Amino acid sequence: MAGRTPSEAFREFRELIQEAISCFAHTRVAGTSQEPNEHGILTVNRGKPLSLKAAQRQVDITCSISYKIHQDDAEHRQWKVSTLGYIHTVTLDEELFVDFHWHPDDGSNVWYPHIHPRFAGSGKGSRGHTHPVGTNSDRGCSNLCSRAGCDAFERRLGSCRLSNQTASSCRVDWGSTVVADPPIPV
Repeated sequence: MAGRTPSEAFREFRELIQEAISCFAHTRVAGTSQEPNEHGILTVNRGKPLSLKAAQRQVDITCSISYKIHQDDAEHRQWKVSTLGYIHTVTLDEELFVDFHWHPDDGSNVWYPHIHPRFAGSGKGSRGHTHPVGTNSDRGCSNLCSRAGCDAFERRLGSCRLSNQTASSCRVDWGSTVVADPPIPV
């Protein structure tokens, strides 16, 4: 999101995430920094699990987005927020179901967006397998939740997507470009 000041750019970024979260929950979205060129963390519900209303199962999510506020290279008078990475989790009935990760700068050999699905019986401590995904993690999350019996969550998120289609036309920088087919780890 672009802004005339670092604070304005951050406010636009935070409000976009707040609007998306408000489609299925009423909670606070907050960040740790509004300073230029400083690494910040945006969290939902103060980083604690957020319970969603689901028809058949208890669904909890956590959301954490790393970001940095900096001057736009094209227009030096504008400030923007760039996403540096994210870690989101979904639990079903208090058991970890899936992690959505993108952490390109942490030294890991898994630099592209990916998920760690937990297979039945794998337990909370198991890292599961790593599967590459596109940058649209909300769609992947809703598809997995839908298959797990959380149809109410999928319907609510789908209706929210329709009302937020303008977000794709905003000047949001979701980080570096991801190749179409990242290598699958062996």
